[in-house]
Amino acid sequence: DVMKSGLLYNLKFLGLFNVKYLVARQEFRDPQIEKVYHGSKIVFYNKLFMPRSFFIRNYRVIQESNQVLEYLKSPGFDPRKEVVLEESPDVHPDAADTGRTNRLQIVSREPDKIVIKAQVNNSSFLFLSEVFYPKWECLVDGRKSKIYKTDYLFRSVYLNRGDHEIVFRYGNNGLYLIITLVSLIATLGLLFLIIRHRKKYFLY
Repeated sequence: DVMKSGLLYNLKFLGLFNVKYLVARQEFRDPQIEKVYHGSKIVFYNKLFMPRSFFIRNYRVIQESNQVLEYLKSPGFDPRKEVVLEESPDVHPDAADTGRTNRLQIVSREPDKIVIKAQVNNSSFLFLSEVFYPKWECLVDGRKSKIYKTDYLFRSVYLNRGDHEIVFRYGNNGLYLIITLVSLIATLGLLFLIIRHRKKYFLY
């Protein structure tokens, strides 16, 4: 749906995917990109690049998926100022901004587990540029916390003031281990066949 909507060619959406640079064969003129290299290919810097994880205080609820896609493409959507949710969150925002900045650090990032440390001075959504999938779960200070489907494709969790440890983990680690082992065996088998028939594959 995202590909059909054309969002993968949208600089704001690419920024949410952490796309910092664009490589092209020809010149492009857009105020949101800056040419940083010109050789056999041209490299542009995406000014709408966003970090892997960040805080957003404001949110908008749009329940219809097709309307979410349309809003994300619209000029009114600013990923630096709001997140778009598909359900009303059970949250209690601070009445006023404390004037202090929220801080976070991604401590570790593995295929089935992501650990983040956060110092929250203003209650906010913690956005994570990872694809939303129901099998993932989130623990905030050891307690389960709801993961919200955010900006159609991503995930976020709401954090109140305080120092927190946030752990995103895949809910079925046993299944993940089995898939990993099967993939490893298949990869080793394929590597063996390539080495055995290296002349056929022109590998020297």
